[in-house]
Amino acid sequence: MGDVLVQKMTRLLVAAALALPSALAAQTTPAAPPAQAAPAPQVEIAQIQARLEHLQQTALQDSTILAAGEALNRDLLAAAATVDSTATRRLARAETLGTEMQAAQQAGDTVRLAALTSEAEAMAVYFDQLTPRVMALPEVRTKQQAYVNQLIATMTRLDPQVPALLARLETLRGGPAGGAAPSAAPGSGN
Repeated sequence: MGDVLVQKMTRLLVAAALALPSALAAQTTPAAPPAQAAPAPQVEIAQIQARLEHLQQTALQDSTILAAGEALNRDLLAAAATVDSTATRRLARAETLGTEMQAAQQAGDTVRLAALTSEAEAMAVYFDQLTPRVMALPEVRTKQQAYVNQLIATMTRLDPQVPALLARLETLRGGPAGGAAPSAAPGSGN
């Protein structure tokens, strides 16, 4: 469970880092897709998301993106420590919880397992609350945007239609034209 908490915190931080702001999608002016029998908006959204998610997963395997993601993760964890001085200690504790929970389960120590489970749940809540505070830091937003730009550039090398797909997705979701909030990157959900 501790490893799961660490992975969850990292996933939350990276998911927040991958959030695609409306301005990014608005940077392009793609040609409108051909006016064929257009699928319903929800179907089209799902199709675009699936395509972008596949491209993102492929791009995330690129060694440059892997290195940039690791650097961003280190920066996010350092920023977390500046937001809350207990973050580093709590992360270290989260890393040990899994092993302790597994040992308690194997030993049949239900009292210890229950206590560790409660601690793990409290730790998850803590990281859920810490993440937006970290992501609100201007220096984190700058690094996040640089990473997103690099990721999108890599995705675009894989498929030159990526900017048009992002713009279309934003339009379908009611982005800048409709005034809705920006959407998250494909596959970055919890």
